[in-house]
Parts: sequence; C-alpha cells; structure tokens
Amino acid sequence: MSAPDDGGPAFPETEYGFFGILFPDTKPGLTRRQFYAGQIAGHLSALVSHHAGSGFAPKGIVWSPEQVASHSFAIADAMIAAEKKTSNANPTD
Repeated sequence: MSAPDDGGPAFPETEYGFFGILFPDTKPGLTRRQFYAGQIAGHLSALVSHHAGSGFAPKGIVWSPEQVASHSFAIADAMIAAEKKTSNANPTD
C-alpha cells in the first residue's frame, strides 16, 4: 500500500537566515495533509458535540480521538485529490 499524497508543505520555505546569512531549511514542518486534518479535527469534534441528540447525530454519540483523526485525514486526502483534479483541469494556475 502506497503512502497517501501529503500535498507538500503547508508553509513552504526553502531557506531561512539572520544577519545576512542564509541556511537551507531542513525542517519543513507540517504537510498540507497534516494541516488540513488538524483544522478539520477541531471542527468535527465541535460538530459532533454540538449536534448530539438533535436528530443530526444520535443522542450521546461519542467519537474516539482515533475516529476523529481517521475521518479528518480522509477528508484531508479528498481535499488534496480535488485540488489536484482542479489544477489539472485549469493548468493556468
């Protein structure tokens, strides 16, 4: 099984520097996949707790952290796939 497309760096930097000295960035930080999943996780958690028992979600529904993470990464993967599909359809970007 191949690794999912991580979408590249969320906040790309190729170098950093101070006092006029530039250094290659060896720690790129979060991938876009991780950034998207982190944003989604907070919203999913709030959505489930807000709508519990309202008919939108069954009363007393509780998602484990693993379920929130799994759904968050699935949505992030779909977002990256949609972005690639859109950018391939519109090559002017």
